[in-house]
Amino acid sequence: MHEMHLTTADLSKLMRNFGDTRDYSTIMRSIQRMLSGEVKVSGEMMVILHMLLAQHLRLKQHYPNVMWEKTPDGRHLTEVAGYRITLVPERNKWKIVCIPPGDQHALTFGRSAASLTEAKDRCLSYMETAEGQAASMAWL
Repeated sequence: MHEMHLTTADLSKLMRNFGDTRDYSTIMRSIQRMLSGEVKVSGEMMVILHMLLAQHLRLKQHYPNVMWEKTPDGRHLTEVAGYRITLVPERNKWKIVCIPPGDQHALTFGRSAASLTEAKDRCLSYMETAEGQAASMAWL
């Protein structure tokens, strides 16, 4: 989880997005118990974590040399696969803003990243999520 910059809250939200119907606090406690060693890590959780790690490593391999430009106001800008990505410093965190190709509307992602490295890693994941959502909307 550390390499992917995931907190228990992040993983709990992902579990809900993946269809876990349990209460959010129950999911969070379950993850905390697995991390502390109170209970064995479930097979399902191992599959989810391996899937997330594979996605993380694939994105880092697919976009190995993303060049970032730092602006005088502290923002970091780049363009990846047509997406314009801006990392905005806010109260010791980084807000991720992503503008899809051919669109003028920015996708701002709810949770800020705690570090610049985390924000840079997360933006690629968010970009892939946005592409997946756009593809699923095209089918409707």
